[in-house]
Amino acid sequence: MDINSFSLPPYALEKAVRHGAAVERLMKEREQGVGEFAEHSLASAVAFDAADFVWAALMLHAPAAQQTREVRNMVAEAILGALRQWDQLPPE
Repeated sequence: MDINSFSLPPYALEKAVRHGAAVERLMKEREQGVGEFAEHSLASAVAFDAADFVWAALMLHAPAAQQTREVRNMVAEAILGALRQWDQLPPE
């Protein structure tokens, strides 16, 4: 499906605007082969980048999160598991 062949509902458009720069950065890292997630699959890159956001928020508001990346990795693995169950990811 071509991204130009469908329109986004208002909620999705709002999220695209809010997170678009981060998505562009992540996709550019993968395309150019540079950055933390350059060698990751799409699902893995999305999962671990999203988990980094969660971890950063927790480190600012739950200081125990600063001691280990355990919660970040648990969040990433949970997201990755959900993405693997969803059968709509494009083939790599």
